[in-house]
Amino acid sequence: NRAEVRRLTSYWKVPKEKVFYIPNGVDINFFRPLSDVRKSENIVLYVGNLVKDKGVDVLLKAFLKCKKKLKDLKLIIAGDGYLRHSLEEAVKLMRLSDSVKFLGRVSHEELVKIYNMASVTVLPSRKEGLPFVPLESMACETPVIATATEGARDIISHGVDGLLVPIGDADKLAEAIYAIISNPELREQMGKNARKKVERKFSWNIIKKLLKDVYASLV
Repeated sequence: NRAEVRRLTSYWKVPKEKVFYIPNGVDINFFRPLSDVRKSENIVLYVGNLVKDKGVDVLLKAFLKCKKKLKDLKLIIAGDGYLRHSLEEAVKLMRLSDSVKFLGRVSHEELVKIYNMASVTVLPSRKEGLPFVPLESMACETPVIATATEGARDIISHGVDGLLVPIGDADKLAEAIYAIISNPELREQMGKNARKKVERKFSWNIIKKLLKDVYASLV
């Protein structure tokens, strides 16, 4: 991400002309809106490893707060990791077992359908480089709420194609989830803006050209 570029050139004193910024990309022909999958009005989606830095514990606290206003809200968690058991136990203690579903690891084919079905994807990480999940979700026209990590700030324009919230703040995350779930027009417009941004900046065709140009400059 761009913050890493700044560290290389300022702290490590790498000459600027020797540093190229090329973000991660996504296959927009695979991750795309699907006409045969109906978009849900009440599904919050998390995709990723179930480890401490991903902040799923904060998401559960935020989800519990949202449930007080949105009784039919559902949370789908796709992914696995060493925290799965403790997170499942936390869900039971919060009495959310009927509203939270753990899928474990899913195939890419399943994942694109899940992105299309979800109302919003949440990335509650404590730190990120430049994550794939928001790019995949945005390519499917599903807006993203993410903590304002270095990588997320490179991807999401707050209020345009998603929302950014402070790291570790369950209250602000709950407010953001409610804002998107309760406003279908905002959600739809953010989704369309998200897809356009990915097409313009993060498609593999764009990234491929950037890589090609870097290699050509070294020959």
